[in-house]
Amino acid sequence: MQEIKQEKSPIKQRILQYLGRKGISMYDCYSKTGITRGVLGQNNGISEENLSKFLAYYTEINTEWLVLGIGSMLRSNEKTKVEQYVSQNNIASNDESIIYKLYKEKDIEVGQLKEEIGVLKTRIQQLEAYNESLRNQAGADRVTDTFTNLPLVDYEEDCPPVERPSSSKHPLAGKA
Repeated sequence: MQEIKQEKSPIKQRILQYLGRKGISMYDCYSKTGITRGVLGQNNGISEENLSKFLAYYTEINTEWLVLGIGSMLRSNEKTKVEQYVSQNNIASNDESIIYKLYKEKDIEVGQLKEEIGVLKTRIQQLEAYNESLRNQAGADRVTDTFTNLPLVDYEEDCPPVERPSSSKHPLAGKA
C-alpha cells in the first residue's frame, strides 16, 4: 500500500514564514500563545483553536495574508494610527466613525489604484511584445534588402535578364 505524503497547510507555512522573518523560535511561539508544542512541525492543517491563539497573541500579522496569502504579511499601521489619534485628541465616537469612513474610502481608493497599476503593467508588456515583433520584422526586411541590392549577373548568355523581387516592404526594393 502506498502512503500519501501530507504537507504542511499553507496557513502553517505562512505562520512559520512569519516566525522566521521575525526571528521568533517555535518554542517562544508555543509558550506565548498556548499552542501545544509540536503542532507547527506536523505535516497537516491547523485547528481553529490554535489559529485563534496565534492571532490573539501576534496581532500585527495580516489575517488576510495568513489565511488567503493575499496582501502583505503585516497589518497596515493605518488603523492603529487612527486609533491613536482618536484617543490622543479625545474625539467623540461619532467623530471616530467619520475618521474610520475616511480611512475606508482611502483604502478602497488604494485598492483601485493597485488594480489600475496591474492593468497598466499588462498593457506595457503587450506594447513591449509588439515592439519586439516590429524589430524582428525590420530585421527580416534588412536581410531581404541586402539580397535584393546584390548585382544581378546572368551566368549564361542565353538566359533572359533576372528581375529583382519586390516582396519587401522597403520602398526601394526591386527597383534598379
